[in-house]
Amino acid sequence: MKEDLIWINEGESAEQLEKALDKWVRAYNHDYPHSSLKHLTPYQYEMQYLGLAEGNLKSNNVNKNTLLILVGK
Repeated sequence: MKEDLIWINEGESAEQLEKALDKWVRAYNHDYPHSSLKHLTPYQYEMQYLGLAEGNLKSNNVNKNTLLILVGK
């Protein structure tokens, strides 16, 4: 994270750093598979764990706000 985010944004405002951090975390959770998660992204792994197909919240009685807290924005 330091190399990908902190060092290249050194000297930026706290607001700009926070936006960059949010973007980095989202990409990390949604775009990069992890070998420790059976080569799924953290988001995909959580959806599989919860038994949800992406976008299929109603049929599984999962509160969308709770899900957003679990998986991020």
